[in-house]
Amino acid sequence: MSRYSKVIDRLLALENPIVRLKVLTQVLEEPPPKRDVVRLEREIRECPLVRELLSGRRDDGTIPVAPYTKWNGAHWVLVALAEIMYPRQDEALQPLREQVLDWILGEEGPEARADRLINGLWRIHASMQGNVVFALVNLGLATTRVGKVVADLLEFQWPDGGWNCDKSRKAHKSSFNHTVVALRGLIAYGRTPGAPDTAGAIQRASEVLLSRRLLFRLSNGEIIDEDFVRLAYPYFYFYTYLFGLKVLGEGGLLGDPRCAAALDLLESRYVDGEGFKADRKEYHHSQQRVHRYTPVRWEAAKIGAANAYLTTDALIVLRQSGRLGR
Repeated sequence: MSRYSKVIDRLLALENPIVRLKVLTQVLEEPPPKRDVVRLEREIRECPLVRELLSGRRDDGTIPVAPYTKWNGAHWVLVALAEIMYPRQDEALQPLREQVLDWILGEEGPEARADRLINGLWRIHASMQGNVVFALVNLGLATTRVGKVVADLLEFQWPDGGWNCDKSRKAHKSSFNHTVVALRGLIAYGRTPGAPDTAGAIQRASEVLLSRRLLFRLSNGEIIDEDFVRLAYPYFYFYTYLFGLKVLGEGGLLGDPRCAAALDLLESRYVDGEGFKADRKEYHHSQQRVHRYTPVRWEAAKIGAANAYLTTDALIVLRQSGRLGR
């Protein structure tokens, strides 16, 4: 019996349809019956968490704040829906899609290009484009305009394979925060039938993470940033080694031996029978503070002291890497 069997059983016993669907489809070896998937997708569509995410919509289906407002603008709502496996091709989400695409592809864009090309490098928050592509592809809402977002990502990619928004002329290395999300978007887009070839860009971006074994400096082998080892959920755009593993798993890249140290670290964090704990929370529930506000209590999905969403994603990574049955 796997050391993770007990926590898998506990996750499947939760009333939370998001957790149950992810475990059934991405953790267990045997694919679930189609009727179970359909039932859980219907439960997700109607669950309180989704109602909270969409509670800010107007009659026209849009959300009356700037799309990038953290964490309740249209941008972040679509990312969250994609993350929880919300059912694909829901026409009711099309106004949010158009709101986000109008914003990110507008003439001014989220960041005017005029002052963003510095010393030959585009200083762009590429996590914006990456999250848009990830969300719309996974929600089955991608249009030809998503291809334009991808074209921007490819144009903005740095010579080392990643992306960065640092305007300092001295900055020449990519940011993990932007690179992991941009990579995620390209991986999702690469699965789209008929999509232009992005394999080279994906390979170069993944090397930014893999060459550093997901969290260690090239120069001395020390941890790049202590926040990289402090787990959080949702990910938003904050890099952690688990987020890096998750994105590489989505690209089928966890077989690379350079993932081993991060996978070892992940397994060392397992609390027997409970799962994996969050170390920090990058959001709040006070409506008095707009920045980083969300009505969704992501932290409430618990098994003991562990976070059920974080635990489910960790188990998905362990299965993809062949470590779940150990």
